[in-house]
Amino acid sequence: MRQTFDWNAMVESLRSNITAISGLPTVPVNSIGKRQQWPFIAFNLPMTNSPDTFSRYPDNEVFETTVPITIYTATMAEGIQYCDDLQANLRTSENRTQLADAGIVIVNIMNPGSRSTPLQAEREFMYGFDLRLRLQRDFDSDTPTINDVDSPVVGNTTNIEEE
Repeated sequence: MRQTFDWNAMVESLRSNITAISGLPTVPVNSIGKRQQWPFIAFNLPMTNSPDTFSRYPDNEVFETTVPITIYTATMAEGIQYCDDLQANLRTSENRTQLADAGIVIVNIMNPGSRSTPLQAEREFMYGFDLRLRLQRDFDSDTPTINDVDSPVVGNTTNIEEE
């Protein structure tokens, strides 16, 4: 099956950018392995995306997806601080440019705040926000388009030499 979008590259670019900004380990929520020690950042990449506009050609389309970011800490103040610092730094032109160079455009940072529940607040604090991202799918289709068809009737008349 043909790969239509490189999700691994997108996840790694986002993860490394968030780690560079925060200095904290950043891991996918569903990663297998030992749980990180506080503080750390987790993100979830739900397989939900929607094309910006209806496209008859999915081999070259822009789409959006939402990535929840959650910071796990031992204290409330630490969680608030990391959450606020991370969302503010992600909005700087420097970090937006770095992500854009990797093909990731931040559309919006939504719903910053506490993600703790009363039972969790006794042992850990969670603060976070949702990142709305714009991405582009771009791959080569095996189906020819009208521009790819050679026609013996229509010739290349631009290279006719004058005698």
